[in-house]
Amino acid sequence: MEVMDSFKSKLLGMTNPRSWSRVSTNEAKLNIGKEDILISDGPTGPVMKISPKLKEQLHKPWFNALVLKNMGRPHTLNFMLTKLNQKWTLHGQWQLTDLGDGYFVARFQMKEDLEYVLIEDLWVIINQYLTVQRWRPNFVHVEDSIRSILI
Repeated sequence: MEVMDSFKSKLLGMTNPRSWSRVSTNEAKLNIGKEDILISDGPTGPVMKISPKLKEQLHKPWFNALVLKNMGRPHTLNFMLTKLNQKWTLHGQWQLTDLGDGYFVARFQMKEDLEYVLIEDLWVIINQYLTVQRWRPNFVHVEDSIRSILI
Protein backbone atom coordinates (compact mmCIF):
# COMPACT_ATOMS: atom_id res chain seq x y z
CA MET A 1 0.00 0.00 0.00
CA GLU A 2 2.90 2.33 0.72
CA VAL A 3 4.24 1.83 -2.80
CA MET A 4 0.80 2.64 -4.24
CA ASP A 5 0.55 5.86 -2.23
CA SER A 6 4.04 6.89 -3.39
CA PHE A 7 3.12 6.15 -7.01
CA LYS A 8 -0.12 8.13 -6.73
CA SER A 9 1.58 11.18 -5.24
CA LYS A 10 4.27 11.19 -7.93
CA LEU A 11 1.77 10.70 -10.74
CA LEU A 12 -0.60 13.30 -9.35
CA GLY A 13 2.30 15.74 -9.17
CA MET A 14 3.12 15.00 -12.82
CA THR A 15 -0.47 15.41 -13.90
CA ASN A 16 -1.06 18.65 -12.04
CA PRO A 17 -2.54 20.94 -14.68
CA ARG A 18 -0.08 23.71 -13.79
CA SER A 19 2.91 21.43 -14.39
CA TRP A 20 1.50 20.50 -17.80
CA SER A 21 0.65 24.02 -18.90
CA ARG A 22 3.53 24.12 -21.38
CA VAL A 23 2.89 20.69 -22.87
CA SER A 24 1.89 21.17 -26.46
CA THR A 25 0.72 19.02 -29.34
CA ASN A 26 2.08 21.55 -31.87
CA GLU A 27 -1.50 22.47 -32.79
CA ALA A 28 -2.74 23.58 -29.36
CA LYS A 29 -1.90 23.34 -25.70
CA LEU A 30 -3.40 20.50 -23.71
CA ASN A 31 -5.95 21.58 -21.15
CA ILE A 32 -5.76 19.02 -18.36
CA GLY A 33 -8.08 19.40 -15.40
CA LYS A 34 -8.18 17.37 -12.20
CA GLU A 35 -11.30 15.58 -13.47
CA ASP A 36 -9.49 14.45 -16.65
CA ILE A 37 -7.25 11.87 -14.97
CA LEU A 38 -8.47 9.40 -12.33
CA ILE A 39 -6.00 7.10 -10.61
CA SER A 40 -7.26 4.05 -8.74
CA ASP A 41 -6.11 0.69 -7.44
CA GLY A 42 -6.47 -2.13 -9.94
CA PRO A 43 -6.09 -5.87 -9.43
CA THR A 44 -2.50 -5.81 -10.73
CA GLY A 45 -1.50 -2.28 -9.73
CA PRO A 46 -2.41 1.34 -10.35
CA VAL A 47 -4.97 2.14 -13.04
CA MET A 48 -5.16 5.53 -14.75
CA LYS A 49 -8.39 6.50 -16.50
CA ILE A 50 -8.42 9.42 -18.91
CA SER A 51 -11.58 11.40 -19.63
CA PRO A 52 -13.10 11.34 -23.13
CA LYS A 53 -12.37 15.09 -23.40
CA LEU A 54 -8.65 14.56 -22.76
CA LYS A 55 -8.54 11.54 -25.10
CA GLU A 56 -10.02 13.72 -27.84
CA GLN A 57 -7.31 16.35 -27.23
CA LEU A 58 -4.59 13.68 -27.35
CA HIS A 59 -5.99 12.10 -30.54
CA LYS A 60 -6.51 15.35 -32.45
CA PRO A 61 -2.89 15.78 -33.70
CA TRP A 62 -2.99 12.25 -35.11
CA PHE A 63 -6.05 12.62 -37.36
CA ASN A 64 -3.74 13.73 -40.20
CA ALA A 65 -1.64 10.58 -39.82
CA LEU A 66 -1.25 7.37 -41.75
CA VAL A 67 0.06 3.99 -40.63
CA LEU A 68 2.56 2.55 -43.09
CA LYS A 69 3.58 -1.11 -43.13
CA ASN A 70 6.58 -2.31 -45.07
CA MET A 71 5.60 -5.70 -46.56
CA GLY A 72 9.13 -7.00 -46.84
CA ARG A 73 12.33 -6.68 -44.92
CA PRO A 74 12.14 -3.87 -42.33
CA HIS A 75 14.12 -0.71 -42.98
CA THR A 76 15.50 1.98 -40.70
CA LEU A 77 13.76 5.27 -40.07
CA ASN A 78 16.43 7.27 -41.93
CA PHE A 79 16.27 4.94 -44.92
CA MET A 80 12.46 5.24 -45.10
CA LEU A 81 12.60 9.04 -44.72
CA THR A 82 15.04 9.28 -47.62
CA LYS A 83 13.06 6.95 -49.89
CA LEU A 84 9.66 8.50 -49.10
CA ASN A 85 10.99 12.02 -49.61
CA GLN A 86 12.16 10.89 -53.07
CA LYS A 87 8.78 9.34 -53.95
CA TRP A 88 6.27 11.74 -52.40
CA THR A 89 5.59 15.19 -53.81
CA LEU A 90 4.24 16.96 -50.73
CA HIS A 91 3.35 20.60 -50.12
CA GLY A 92 3.61 20.74 -46.32
CA GLN A 93 5.83 19.35 -43.63
CA TRP A 94 5.53 15.81 -42.36
CA GLN A 95 7.03 13.55 -39.71
CA LEU A 96 7.79 9.85 -39.70
CA THR A 97 7.86 7.71 -36.55
CA ASP A 98 9.19 4.14 -36.46
CA LEU A 99 6.89 1.79 -34.55
CA GLY A 100 9.07 -1.27 -35.19
CA ASP A 101 8.34 -4.49 -37.09
CA GLY A 102 8.18 -2.58 -40.40
CA TYR A 103 5.47 -0.17 -39.19
CA PHE A 104 5.72 3.62 -39.36
CA VAL A 105 3.37 6.50 -38.65
CA ALA A 106 3.49 9.46 -41.02
CA ARG A 107 1.93 12.68 -39.69
CA PHE A 108 1.12 15.39 -42.20
CA GLN A 109 0.74 19.12 -41.73
CA MET A 110 -1.66 19.33 -44.68
CA LYS A 111 -4.68 17.11 -45.29
CA GLU A 112 -4.09 17.21 -49.05
CA ASP A 113 -0.69 15.54 -48.53
CA LEU A 114 -2.32 12.78 -46.47
CA GLU A 115 -4.90 12.20 -49.21
CA TYR A 116 -2.20 12.18 -51.90
CA VAL A 117 -0.22 9.47 -50.08
CA LEU A 118 -3.36 7.51 -49.24
CA ILE A 119 -4.92 7.32 -52.72
CA GLU A 120 -2.46 8.55 -55.36
CA ASP A 121 -0.30 5.50 -56.00
CA LEU A 122 0.81 2.04 -54.96
CA TRP A 123 4.03 2.75 -53.10
CA VAL A 124 7.03 0.46 -53.55
CA ILE A 125 10.29 0.77 -51.62
CA ILE A 126 13.12 -1.38 -53.05
CA ASN A 127 10.73 -3.91 -54.65
CA GLN A 128 8.66 -4.14 -51.44
CA TYR A 129 5.11 -2.85 -51.19
CA LEU A 130 4.16 -0.32 -48.57
CA THR A 131 0.63 -0.57 -47.20
CA VAL A 132 -1.01 2.70 -46.25
CA GLN A 133 -3.97 3.03 -43.90
CA ARG A 134 -5.49 5.83 -41.85
CA TRP A 135 -4.33 6.13 -38.27
CA ARG A 136 -7.00 5.17 -35.76
CA PRO A 137 -7.18 5.61 -31.99
CA ASN A 138 -5.84 2.68 -29.98
CA PHE A 139 -3.89 1.31 -32.94
CA VAL A 140 -1.37 -1.27 -31.72
CA HIS A 141 0.98 -2.45 -34.44
CA VAL A 142 1.69 -5.83 -32.84
CA GLU A 143 -2.05 -6.59 -32.96
CA ASP A 144 -2.51 -5.42 -36.55
CA SER A 145 -3.52 -8.06 -39.05
CA ILE A 146 -1.86 -6.86 -42.29
CA ARG A 147 -0.06 -9.90 -43.62
CA SER A 148 -0.69 -9.56 -47.35
CA ILE A 149 -2.05 -7.10 -49.91
CA LEU A 150 -3.93 -7.40 -53.17
CA ILE A 151 -1.87 -6.12 -56.08
